[in-house]
Amino acid sequence: SATSSIALMISAAVPGTPAAVAPSAPATEDPPADRTRPVLRPQWAVTTFGGWLTDDNIAPALQFRATLFDNKIFGVAVSRRQARLWKDSEWGIEGQVVKHFGGVGELAQDHWEFNGLSTGSWNRFPWDGTIDTSFALGAGLSYATDVPNFELYWKGASRQLLFYLLVEAVGTLPNHPQWGFVWRIHHRSAAYGLLKDDLKGASNAFTFGLKYMFGSQVPRPR
Repeated sequence: SATSSIALMISAAVPGTPAAVAPSAPATEDPPADRTRPVLRPQWAVTTFGGWLTDDNIAPALQFRATLFDNKIFGVAVSRRQARLWKDSEWGIEGQVVKHFGGVGELAQDHWEFNGLSTGSWNRFPWDGTIDTSFALGAGLSYATDVPNFELYWKGASRQLLFYLLVEAVGTLPNHPQWGFVWRIHHRSAAYGLLKDDLKGASNAFTFGLKYMFGSQVPRPR
């Protein structure tokens, strides 16, 4: 205003005259940013999965280039989240009951398999807003009620107790975070002859399934 301008001119010309302070605009604050979003952190999960055995090594199976046979498996796994490790990584444990069936001639199988393993998972990917994704690796022991014919045929040797390796990817829809679509590699081996000198591999199964997750929900940082 004109009055304010005159007051400023007088204060500048006359020493010792206090300068008028122009009123400042009221401070505005943006609403606090939403730094979290509710994401299911399940304490427990039940997974059903099924698929086909392959005579290929684990590398072709991971590249979706494996040759699949009529030998099939169907399994149920129960897993529990034990602890958060670093950022979005977690450690857990899992137990599995697996049924082997199918196959022709010397490859025919009809036995059970029991697996216990420890898992580590990573739960943050750039596309989580569309499909919430986790990736897990697991290792443990596998016990078959019979020496598997499939492993005997393709590897020339096998045994009931072997090492077990799991590779898993799970995708869930944002509106249904308790349900996940599962892809798994189910691997038995002697760990480069550690459990059996003349057995350098064993078997892999290429499987798909469904996971139901339940437990507490806590926010995680974006």
